[in-house]
Amino acid sequence: QTPDTDSVVVMIHSGGNKGKKLIDTVKKSSHPFIEIKPLKKDSEKQNFVHYMVKDMGRHIQPDAVEMLVSAAGNDISELASACQQLVKDSEGTIDLKLVDKYYGHRVEVTAFKVSDAAVSGNPRVAMKLLRNALDTGVEPIPLVGALAARMRNISKVHGGRSANGIPGMAPWQAQQALRESRRFSSDDIARIFTVLAEADAALKGESSTPEYVVEKAVLAIATAGR
Repeated sequence: QTPDTDSVVVMIHSGGNKGKKLIDTVKKSSHPFIEIKPLKKDSEKQNFVHYMVKDMGRHIQPDAVEMLVSAAGNDISELASACQQLVKDSEGTIDLKLVDKYYGHRVEVTAFKVSDAAVSGNPRVAMKLLRNALDTGVEPIPLVGALAARMRNISKVHGGRSANGIPGMAPWQAQQALRESRRFSSDDIARIFTVLAEADAALKGESSTPEYVVEKAVLAIATAGR
């Protein structure tokens, strides 16, 4: 009721209904409220890096910014920490060589790479890529979406001998799906879609264990037929 005028409260909301009521209540209060939109585009993240480094009295080369955003850009707090670390551990202009030394070994793992490993039937690699993806800030819902899209393509061509003229699919996608479909039975596909539907519902219902939900879906695909 009587907040300290010298204090600033930072509230982070990841979306969905969980916690939204509190955010709405704070917005309607008489206290100053500034809403910050998330940085989604690479160009926005690159500007963030430029200004942050400049604010610390340093300069960073454009190609170094691009590598840094590629390596640590999914989580803005991690990106900010990376900027601070680079400034603290170096002198002069931050160049590509320095960023490569600290972050060049990190590979951005996308949802599609996880689905590649899963549909190829390699659970060990799929789980390793999944953990890397989650640790670097890839959200669980897009991961499940990528898995579902891949399985939908497989189901369209399953049991067929030709991938020609499949509606909604490019020829190369249909050919790829046809090759991948051969390790799945009809029962496998039905079971996997059930797991994916459950995962989607759980994540959109604010599951308390999103990592487990996605792991279950990845393993259902990667271990099908065993």
